[in-house]
Amino acid sequence: MLGFDGDALSEELADYLGRGIAGVVIYKRNFHSVQGLRELTTQIRRTAGRPVLIGIDQEGGTRFALEKPFTEWPSAAELGRAGDLGLVEQMARAMAVELRAAGCNLNFAPMLDLNVNPDSPVTKDRSFGADPQLVAKMGVAFDRGLRAGRVLSCAKHFPGHGDTLVDPHQDLPVFAGTMERLESAELVPFAAVIAAGALLTLVVLAILNAPFRLFRLCGHDAG
Repeated sequence: MLGFDGDALSEELADYLGRGIAGVVIYKRNFHSVQGLRELTTQIRRTAGRPVLIGIDQEGGTRFALEKPFTEWPSAAELGRAGDLGLVEQMARAMAVELRAAGCNLNFAPMLDLNVNPDSPVTKDRSFGADPQLVAKMGVAFDRGLRAGRVLSCAKHFPGHGDTLVDPHQDLPVFAGTMERLESAELVPFAAVIAAGALLTLVVLAILNAPFRLFRLCGHDAG
C-alpha cells in the first residue's frame, strides 16, 4: 500500500493502481472534508478498476482519529478502563459504518501495544491498558465490530512497542526485553486477534534485543 501527497490522485499513484498495487493509505493531508474524502476514494476505485484496499487511521480518542463531522469516539485508554467488551464492539461497528460511507474499507486499528512504560510517547491514551489479557480481549472485540461493519482491521504495532522510549515516526525504537517477555506479554494480544480471524497486522520497525522466533505466534517455532 502507498500513501501520497496532496488531495487528488497523482499520475504516479494512478499508474501504480493500474499495475495492480493492493491499496492506498489515506492521511489527513489528503482531504479537507468528508465530501472530499468520498470523492477521493471514489476516484481511487475508479482508477483501479477492481476491488482495492483504502486504509485510514481511526483509533478513537484524539491523536490518530478523524475529526468532525466524524463521531468523536472514546480513546482506547477510556475503553480499557471501562472494561466493557460489548461497548468496544458496538463502537467499532459504528466506526465501520462511517468509514464505509466515506469510501474506506480498512482501519489501521486496533492498537495493541501495552501501556507498560509511563515514559512511552506512543501509548498515552492510545492503549487499552497494561494487562495483555485485557488488551487481547479488547482487540478481539474491536476487530469483530469492524468486520461486522464490513471494514477490515489492522492490528498494530506488531510485535508491540509499548515499552520503548521513542516514537517510531521519529526514530528507531529499541525493545530490550527477552523473547520470553514478548511471548508472555507483548505478543499475547496479536496472537488473540489473529486466532479470532484478523487478517492484517501493521509491523513496526524496531530493534529487538532478543532472538525473535516469529512463527511461534502461529504455533510454529522457526528457531
